[in-house]
Amino acid sequence: MPEEVEQPVVQVPVRSEDRGAGRFMAGILVGALFGGAVALLFAPSSGDATRRRLRRRLRKLREAAGEEVGELKAVAREARRRLG
Repeated sequence: MPEEVEQPVVQVPVRSEDRGAGRFMAGILVGALFGGAVALLFAPSSGDATRRRLRRRLRKLREAAGEEVGELKAVAREARRRLG
């Protein structure tokens, strides 16, 4: 029987800037939510108009977040495929 040859294990280090990208995006999201709350406090519009604008903006934000999540999933799948 042929001898089995041990294959070397390759470890790919995770760069610190890779982890920083997620933190950056989280910071952007938190900042946007905080800014929106402050804007509501100082909004010159009526309550009904402000709520309509807020709903519209939240819908757009939710759509954008969904797109970003989709892109991040695609990047993760590609990284997983490359790493085997």
